[in-house]
Amino acid sequence: MFKKLLHFLCNFDVARGELIDDVESGRAIHAGQLRDLLGTCPICHSDFTYHWYAQFAMTINDRDHYERVSDFIKAAEEHRWEALLTFSEFQGDRDTIIATALRCPGRRMALILEHDPWDFCDSRYIISCEVLEQETGQELGMLIEEDKWYLLEQDQGI
Repeated sequence: MFKKLLHFLCNFDVARGELIDDVESGRAIHAGQLRDLLGTCPICHSDFTYHWYAQFAMTINDRDHYERVSDFIKAAEEHRWEALLTFSEFQGDRDTIIATALRCPGRRMALILEHDPWDFCDSRYIISCEVLEQETGQELGMLIEEDKWYLLEQDQGI
């Protein structure tokens, strides 16, 4: 019973009101949510054609994890990428902060911190969005494995 509940909590998409069992569908839905939240690319101010994103760090966001959340946000603000990459905490019944890198066709990058709620009544939102200097973005990009990048443009039919 607990495993079924955990599966539901980890795979239920609040915005669409449906259970996501397919990893690719989950990625496509997240890409759609990210496009909706951003509207246009914060780097080039156009649509998301040939743009890529990578979720590369996450931590639980609640009062019991205040110090960890503070360390996460501080590492992001200070561009301490190696430290940020050590964060990989997730629980299906807790809010999460996700660090996402956005890569523009011109190879410029932005760092996005997203609030991903567990409660069905809460909404996902952008905590911060920073367009990175060329060198800083390249440093981050070199640390994210190539197979972690996913197309952000709307081609998945959702």
